[in-house]
Amino acid sequence: MMFGRGKSGLSKPEKVDSLENLKYLYSVLQKNRVVNEHNYRILVEAVRLIAEMLIWGNQNDSSVMDFFLEGIFWNIFYNL
Repeated sequence: MMFGRGKSGLSKPEKVDSLENLKYLYSVLQKNRVVNEHNYRILVEAVRLIAEMLIWGNQNDSSVMDFFLEGIFWNIFYNL
């Protein structure tokens, strides 16, 4: 399992299409601000899932888009 409970204590939310899941993915990006050979697969998967969440959120839940467009999340996403 790529995302799960690890040393950080993070656990992936059960509901994939939710604001809680986007917040979880945000925490993955926060903990991996520098891309290296050890974390690049996790970051690629996190960015892929975020893209899916944004498409879903745009059509179904405006709070997902609102959270993403907050400056902090956008800044981390942009700097990867």
